[in-house]
Amino acid sequence: MTKFRQSIFDRLFIRDLNADSFLDNFFISAVSAVLLIRFFLHLTNYPRIGGESLHVAHVLWGGLIMLIALIMLLLFINRSIKYTASIIGGFGFGTFIDELGKFITSDNNYLYEPTVALIYVVFILLYLSFEALAKLQNVTQKEYLINALEMIKEAVEKNMDEEEKKQVQSFLEKSDKKDLTTQTLLKILEKTPSVPVSTSWLSRTRHFVNETYQVFLRTRWFLRAVLAIFIIKSLISFFSSGGVIVNKSTLSFTDQIEMFSVLTSGVLVLIGVITIYRSRLSSYRYFKYSLLISIFLTQFFTFYRDQFSALSDLIVNLSILTIINYLISQEKPRNQE
Repeated sequence: MTKFRQSIFDRLFIRDLNADSFLDNFFISAVSAVLLIRFFLHLTNYPRIGGESLHVAHVLWGGLIMLIALIMLLLFINRSIKYTASIIGGFGFGTFIDELGKFITSDNNYLYEPTVALIYVVFILLYLSFEALAKLQNVTQKEYLINALEMIKEAVEKNMDEEEKKQVQSFLEKSDKKDLTTQTLLKILEKTPSVPVSTSWLSRTRHFVNETYQVFLRTRWFLRAVLAIFIIKSLISFFSSGGVIVNKSTLSFTDQIEMFSVLTSGVLVLIGVITIYRSRLSSYRYFKYSLLISIFLTQFFTFYRDQFSALSDLIVNLSILTIINYLISQEKPRNQE
């Protein structure tokens, strides 16, 4: 029975092995939308769109933007559209969820104080869900084959660069070698020329970032800059949270948890600093754990003190987290050689 259910699951859900980048785009775009909308409304003193009798709430614009992203995915099949739709869809979702306060209060109060914290919890759950979905465990030969087939479409567009070709080769090597489709695709791939840098903006950007990272690694200051960023960030977090807590005569349970999270995050940064010259991959992972603790614990309490600065901190942390995830992805192949 278990094998039968697994067989049904495999037929219905074929995982995209590059889905993590799409999910990151969606998540960061959604958070950015909330931050930008609240900043804009604060500057413009919360204007009404529609006059005195009507108000076109931006939850409707969020739904429209998500609809546009969905239509893009239904109409087009090239991979660059998926990247674009993930960003547009994320912005639409952020625009939609920003009006949560209006739908959980009897007086439709957009400025209901706990709203931002609730939105933050939604983002935490989203991130954890995305992380769980993006962890590709027990990838089947069929999934490797289908992903290779999807990527070979780039060759038809004459957009397949050398990095993409190597990835397709890797997927086909992990597919069923006896399968006729696998054998055919291997022959096609062998005869398919790759371009130095793809003509698509996505491939050009990826190639530029990869090349830039390799150049940075050969400089003396790059790792020092990474260390400086995390050390300074930890000190700022410690003094901003610690300064508020120290001024209190008695510490509540939440104050103690916040201080513990700040200290734990700082200790992980310290371990990352110590290990960076021995193992960049291990160091980057400690920095990532530090960021996750800061995002999931420290900032949760910060939202109650200063919602706007907490949103700013969140977008900064998510941006750094994206960079760290990229650095980890670059170091993993080196450690597997």
